[in-house]
Amino acid sequence: MISNRRAHKRYKKAIFFRIVTPEPRELTSIDISLGGLLFESGTFCNVNQMLSLEIIIPNRKSIPCEARIAWVYPVQSQKLRSSGRGLNGVNPGKKTAPIYKVGLQFLNLSSRDQEKLKNFIY
Repeated sequence: MISNRRAHKRYKKAIFFRIVTPEPRELTSIDISLGGLLFESGTFCNVNQMLSLEIIIPNRKSIPCEARIAWVYPVQSQKLRSSGRGLNGVNPGKKTAPIYKVGLQFLNLSSRDQEKLKNFIY
């Protein structure tokens, strides 16, 4: 079970972000805080894996940062949309696919980038 003790308040906001390494992907957050973000993926992720990210802030430069996968847990399998298009890495050839909620912890946001993120999410 995931603890609700958080250093930063989370906001339900869909923010586009890009995983740069190890495997480039563009995703959307479910919620975000100054300490990290939550997203769903059709691909399993390893806890403690390190990622390089770019948080995309509209009309501004993206915010680069390193992140750690803090936790992963499966949620109920989700039926694919009738269009056959998948969600964040889901194989569109399957009728249902496992979905994972993934929590990322930001590791090295500079104070300047924290301020940019704060102004955007609050």
